Amino acid sequence: MSCQILLPAGEYEFLDHDSYVDCTTVIDTLGLDEIITQTLDDFGRIKGVLSESSKTKILGAVASAKTLSEAQKSLIRNGLGRKG
Repeated sequence: MSCQILLPAGEYEFLDHDSYVDCTTVIDTLGLDEIITQTLDDFGRIKGVLSESSKTKILGAVASAKTLSEAQKSLIRNGLGRKG
């Protein structure tokens, strides 16, 4: 399974071109408090939501990613609204 998940621009009105989710690395330069603060300060930062199909593909890639710890995988599952 590929760890790069396609988000087609045709399925997401907030994308100008096809984009990919890299499921091999967690970027954690911002803490949760900072993310909440920035979001509350500017709701325009929220561009849209992922489809269930994209979430399922991302979760499959995350599950097979050898570069992520189990703790990171769990955080991603929880962030996408899945238990485990």
